[in-house]
Amino acid sequence: MTELSPKSQSSRCGYNPFRKFEQWLLSILNSGTIEAPRPLFNKNFQSNVPGLYVIGDIAGAPVIKLAMEQGYNVIEKIVKLTDAKAEEEGVYDVLVVGSGASGLNAALQAKERGLSCVVLEKEKVATTIENFPEGKWVYAEPDKIPPKGKLWLDGAKKEDLLNRWHQIINENGLKVLTDQGVESIVKEGKDFTVKTHSANVFKSRRVILAIGQRGNPCKLGVPGEDREEVYHRLYAPKHYRDEEIIVVGGGNSAVEAALVLSESNQVVLSYRKERFDRLFKDNKRKLDKTVREGKIKVIFNSHVMEFGEGYTILQIHNNKAGKATERISYQHAFVLIGAELPVKFFKKQGIRLEGEWTGSLWKNFSLVILSLVGLAIWGGDSHEWNKLLLGWIPDLFGVPLFFAGLMGLFYGSLAKRERFSWLGITFLICYAIYGVKVGGGAEFWPFRGWGNTLFSLFGRPWAFWYTVLYTAVMTAFGVSAMKEWGFDKKDRLQIFRYSSLIGFQWIMFFIIPEFLFQFAVEYKWVGEALANDPNFAGQPWRAYGIVYAWPLFFYTFFYDPHQIWVVWGAILTFAILPVFAFFYGKRYCTWICGCGGLAETLGNRWRVLAPKGNTSIKWGEDEYFHSLDGFHSYWINTSEGRFRVSG
Repeated sequence: MTELSPKSQSSRCGYNPFRKFEQWLLSILNSGTIEAPRPLFNKNFQSNVPGLYVIGDIAGAPVIKLAMEQGYNVIEKIVKLTDAKAEEEGVYDVLVVGSGASGLNAALQAKERGLSCVVLEKEKVATTIENFPEGKWVYAEPDKIPPKGKLWLDGAKKEDLLNRWHQIINENGLKVLTDQGVESIVKEGKDFTVKTHSANVFKSRRVILAIGQRGNPCKLGVPGEDREEVYHRLYAPKHYRDEEIIVVGGGNSAVEAALVLSESNQVVLSYRKERFDRLFKDNKRKLDKTVREGKIKVIFNSHVMEFGEGYTILQIHNNKAGKATERISYQHAFVLIGAELPVKFFKKQGIRLEGEWTGSLWKNFSLVILSLVGLAIWGGDSHEWNKLLLGWIPDLFGVPLFFAGLMGLFYGSLAKRERFSWLGITFLICYAIYGVKVGGGAEFWPFRGWGNTLFSLFGRPWAFWYTVLYTAVMTAFGVSAMKEWGFDKKDRLQIFRYSSLIGFQWIMFFIIPEFLFQFAVEYKWVGEALANDPNFAGQPWRAYGIVYAWPLFFYTFFYDPHQIWVVWGAILTFAILPVFAFFYGKRYCTWICGCGGLAETLGNRWRVLAPKGNTSIKWGEDEYFHSLDGFHSYWINTSEGRFRVSG
């Protein structure tokens, strides 16, 4: 027998397969499309820590005018609170961390509204704008939104803008302390104690984080990125003349850098996507003009593989030719792909982040199982193995087990705000809804033999009430989403879209299969032969297949269908929907389908929490046909190549 070394023994004893599974699951759940999640905050910009607010770039307002608006609005929210003013001497009403557009505008508005305020800045006033290239034009977009607050904003060179801001700070007597990087924010009673790296201590009733994220530039993580000629900021573009330069990135900062550098240099702009989709209008116009003049070469769908001495290797993705590499010579490179949020700082202050999975997976999984076991004992599942394992336990013993598990989940979700607890509750609800719907003694454990009977009300089976519930939920949340995206934003397309979803649900997925089909059979609207054919007349639920294609409606070709349903299902699945998807893309899901409709209505409020990263979606990338929540994709062969279209 081979003796293990102490190190290997420790490693072997420390291996926890449950923990490994949890880590694997979290890697999928947390795989988002953004580099780092943003702080979680409510409509008043308040984080999960009462009295601690987040605004500006870290709150999703990357342009100056929108950041200013958030600074103005957060003070208007605070000033309406009954305890807006601090009661003790030496305690500020508001402490603002960060002196960018949002922070300065918040401080100015606080002073305007009679609140005592101090601004703490890690470096210097408006560091982000100070670090813009010399002479950079600062835009005042969006054009249609007027600026709010006392901070001045108009299209101007960065130097002119900064001069005006310093003038406004002095004229209003705003207390801005520079070189005061915040180390910790601790809530003590009603107030916060804020400590800086220079050992200064401040007390405030409320704290507003307006720190931005430009101080932490993102990196590609490729070989050679640490070379002296590779930069992550552009300070003095006029310093570079008659050089070959590569700029990596597709945002406004990268494009503006490429534009100013192209005045005296030959520039290559590498971008990982197939087109620019978030540029200011003026930047887009200037870029198009410069590209036509041959001063900038744009390479889309390209990824930097390495930076060598005087060259970089790009991997270029082409739908027709696949992957190819290209060697680009350069003398200087600028990687301008955004910045990372200070996640560690947020967590240190106890601020929760968007999409963060909190709580214990296994604790909540155990509570779910406890609830189901309690139901199995209490209800008396009729399956043989359930009788063998749990049948000897008195029925009433299941009651405390069920409620203990359920209350544990509710405590974790409501009191501790744990997402895994919410997941457990959601699973129990969905499992019960679908588990009892089958009926006929084929219900899911622990509902077999009693679940469907219990939920069948007023002579109608649970499947009918499930459809009622589905339609009611879609209608309620659909009207809410229609108001949010349609009426509030005056978007007629969204009004029509949600009206279509709700209309299809009511007519095609409720009224026809649950009522009109029976009437059509009873009054022989479908003809004498079909009305008297038990294979057709006895399966009204197959009317869902009028719109639902296989495999979304799995029963199209299975469980003894009438030939009419087989023929129609084949036409719908293999002819109508592929053509529809080819011309209209995913509109089947977003205008017609009940599954997609539920995602667009009920899911509208929580869709941002879903994992959207590469790890979470790669499973379905290579399938010929897949269906997930009503989403279908087809491979189409054309003279131009092979494409996947979605619907």
